[in-house]
Amino acid sequence: MNHPNALPTGTILRNQDAAYEIESVLGAGGFGITYRVKGIVKVGNITVNATFALKEHFINDYCSREQTTSKVVFFDNHTDAVNASLKDFISEAKRLQQIGASLNNIVKVNEVFEANNTAYYVMEYLEGVSLAQYVAKNGPMNPTEAVRLLMPIFEAVARLHQQRITHLDIKPQNIMITDGSDGQPRPVLIDFGLAKHYDKKGNATSTLRGGGYSEGYAPVEQYKGITTFSPTADVYALAATLLFCLTGKNPPSALDCDTADIAQLIPPTLPPTMREAIINAMMRRPENRTKSVEEFISAVRIPGLNDLPVGQATRRVTQPVASKYPSLPNLKWRQFAIGLGIIGALIAVIYIAWPTNPDKKLSAAEAYRLGMMYLEKENFGEDLDTDSIPMEVDNAIRYLTVAANKGYRDANVELGNIYSGEYNDDILTPFAIDGPKALKYYE
Repeated sequence: MNHPNALPTGTILRNQDAAYEIESVLGAGGFGITYRVKGIVKVGNITVNATFALKEHFINDYCSREQTTSKVVFFDNHTDAVNASLKDFISEAKRLQQIGASLNNIVKVNEVFEANNTAYYVMEYLEGVSLAQYVAKNGPMNPTEAVRLLMPIFEAVARLHQQRITHLDIKPQNIMITDGSDGQPRPVLIDFGLAKHYDKKGNATSTLRGGGYSEGYAPVEQYKGITTFSPTADVYALAATLLFCLTGKNPPSALDCDTADIAQLIPPTLPPTMREAIINAMMRRPENRTKSVEEFISAVRIPGLNDLPVGQATRRVTQPVASKYPSLPNLKWRQFAIGLGIIGALIAVIYIAWPTNPDKKLSAAEAYRLGMMYLEKENFGEDLDTDSIPMEVDNAIRYLTVAANKGYRDANVELGNIYSGEYNDDILTPFAIDGPKALKYYE
């Protein structure tokens, strides 16, 4: 990538015990240029070569560079503005350095220093691809994989908000996917060029810079400029990023869409709770939007499945997971006796709880409880070949869609038919799609 004001390749930046050689430009924005650099770092008496990312404070509209010295010079009448922005750059880089030390999914800052009449901070260089490139290569994700991959980012942003920091530029291009130490994909939030810190009264602690936004990921109020602590702006961006992972397409500009447009973009097979979570988080008016990242996290979680490693969660959609219950021949006698007692108790409870009216409408909580009892009682059947269960049916069972606008007794009969292999396509669709919706209507 070329930039007219970038430092030339081979330029050496020195800071006490470290020297950084410019290798290439990684990216540039209105307030800075990011480079790939080769670092020559001294650790005690040992010199170590490593690759880093280095960001330089450089305001395109107010600055230029002396070609012979690499020194940054300010245009007339903009000295005060540049100095104020430079002060903000340094303080926010140090704040990011402190926060990133305890968060594995925020880019880590190693040091901040001044040179060439400007400032720089050194970050870890992330080998991998952006989330945008990841989806372009692998295609849209299923709900479990998408939530599982993005959950560390959701939680990291929630931690930022606890420190009264908003990122304000969350998008697929600013999330890198690299290999974690545990062998799982590690998503990392980068580019804090628009990030702001606020005091307890909600006012920015640094000089307000010109507003910035990314089409499709910024809420409508960000186009005018955000001047107070507004976590719902990041909530909107997180939901838009999740929607991108599910569809492989960038959402439209917030200026050009409303709730109905967002709803049409959501895949029809998405669990209704997640569908509703995305819509609520992308409401046009901030006062109607999901209030916090924690609330958004609760809304998009898929119970049980989100606890699996990313790879297992991905395989979970392509093939059913084996039952967690051991088969009877493998149980020891003590376990066998306990198991019989539990099954007997479950049968008794189900018998007592069995509705006398087959059309009785159950609450979501009651349907969930009875569905869990049913799964534990049936245990998928000792002779059942779980690999033969279609994905739609397995997902329906896992989401406990025991209703699909039917009474519990009718739904139970259909589950029995599924287990015996006597299912039909007319039943699969409502169980996989309308069932979760039905549970909501039972309230």
